[in-house]
Amino acid sequence: MPGKIARAVLLLSVLRAAPAHGQQAEAWARDLLRTYSEPNRETYLDNRMRAQLVTGDYRAALATIDSLKAVRSKPGRVLPPIASFPHEVFLESQLNGPLDHAFTRVATQVDDRTSAVAMRWVMGPYFPRMKADYDATLARVTAKDSVTLADEIDIVRRAANVAVFELLAPNADRLLNADDERRYIITRDILVTSPQGGQVCVFVYRPRNKAKQTALLNFTVYESEQNATEARRTASNGYAGVEGLTRGKGCSPNKPVSHEYDGVDAAAVIDWIAAQPWSDGRVGMYGGSYEGMTQWAAAKHMPRALQALMPSVTHAPGIDFPIDGNIFATSAYPWPFYTTNMKGLDNATYSDSARWGAMRRKWYTSGRPYRELPLIDGTPNPIFERCSRIRPTTRTGRTWSRTAATSRASGFPCSRRPVTSTAGRWARSGSSASTPGTCPAPSTIY
Repeated sequence: MPGKIARAVLLLSVLRAAPAHGQQAEAWARDLLRTYSEPNRETYLDNRMRAQLVTGDYRAALATIDSLKAVRSKPGRVLPPIASFPHEVFLESQLNGPLDHAFTRVATQVDDRTSAVAMRWVMGPYFPRMKADYDATLARVTAKDSVTLADEIDIVRRAANVAVFELLAPNADRLLNADDERRYIITRDILVTSPQGGQVCVFVYRPRNKAKQTALLNFTVYESEQNATEARRTASNGYAGVEGLTRGKGCSPNKPVSHEYDGVDAAAVIDWIAAQPWSDGRVGMYGGSYEGMTQWAAAKHMPRALQALMPSVTHAPGIDFPIDGNIFATSAYPWPFYTTNMKGLDNATYSDSARWGAMRRKWYTSGRPYRELPLIDGTPNPIFERCSRIRPTTRTGRTWSRTAATSRASGFPCSRRPVTSTAGRWARSGSSASTPGTCPAPSTIY
């Protein structure tokens, strides 16, 4: 009786918008179970499991998943065993509920590395779109004069997915966060004080099964959910995953600012990490673009615990931002608003295509200088203004050179000589003292 009740609930959820079509989907699923054959074992088991789920034969579907995972564990398979994770959780909840316990039972069979990325990926489809696509496909197929085997399989697969994710989608974040808490020691909103009175926001994911850990630090201006993804992935590989936000971001009480304090602040976070009881005294850094730049900025301070860097496509203010190789990039103009307008990210301003399109058209038709974009836009943009005050690149023999122009803000990172780049194109060549009215030397930037 519980199985029949569960199946009735399933059918109602699958075809809430079109009950008659729901009966047809179940009929097709039963037809597949009687007649379907397929030489590819993985494809056969996957489709059979979904047909069993739609017809409410949950125990048979769960047994089929076991066989399917065994096949997918072999080399050369297109999909990994984790691909059927949502369906397995659904079936467990229907047979042995409640949902939270079912999720935990299935998730404990998944290793940390798989759970950190793949498990979250398979749990993440956008359900409203999935349901709308299912309804549209069902209406199209049922309106046909004849239905092919491929049509039946498509409908049954979609019906199974809708049943599964109607249950899981509203609960996915809660279930996944609980899984994180089971696997890791998570500490959020830590304030680390750096020189000059600044405070930066840090959070840490640590494996529960290790006492002393090497830490991998990602120091970023981008406050987003991606930071938790990076920390989780780091911890899943046995390291302490540390995410540090630039001054003023996240829980930092300071005003958001990019570039200017990244070196000293990142070095302070590294020193803080090394002083923690869970740290083995070793810290590595990683990341690309802005997060590549923060690694080199931290390295200039030579924090004792910093052992390794893994930068890529390194951002270089005053060198490739906002002008690179004498190319004036209007795409760089909204970036300071995006990153420093608020504690998080100002997506609304950054994606205001009407505003930025109008600004570019006015600039193009007016013939005004690139550095006057703030006047054309009508809103001050101090970060852009400081970084754009660089004389054009000149060609000297077989090399390119840049000369620094005057800067309104002493201490802003529009460097006379670049720090480095991952491609080896640039190399730091000593230091010199800042002179009045010019950008500071590299040694004074970060």
